[in-house]
Amino acid sequence: MNEKEFNHSILPLAERIYPMITRILNGLEKPEDMVQDIMLKLWKGRDNLKNHPNLVGFVFITAKNHCLDVIKRKKLSIQVYDQVVHDQAQNEQNHVE
Repeated sequence: MNEKEFNHSILPLAERIYPMITRILNGLEKPEDMVQDIMLKLWKGRDNLKNHPNLVGFVFITAKNHCLDVIKRKKLSIQVYDQVVHDQAQNEQNHVE
């Protein structure tokens, strides 16, 4: 898929995935940034898109999966942070005793 085909068939879908991204992420990340990340991901994989039977569906599934990956990373980061804080509190408590 060349740039003209991408601009014609994929890029206009950015406006259509924006509301879904906003709902899924619920303020966790900026939807504008996520749309840009998704469009870049699609651009990098554009050679695989040319003959795809359902481009709209593929773009929406890609967007959904990208959002779910972001949520997983955030949850993991929070869990790691909570563990570090817990460990530090335990160490401080052990030094006090």
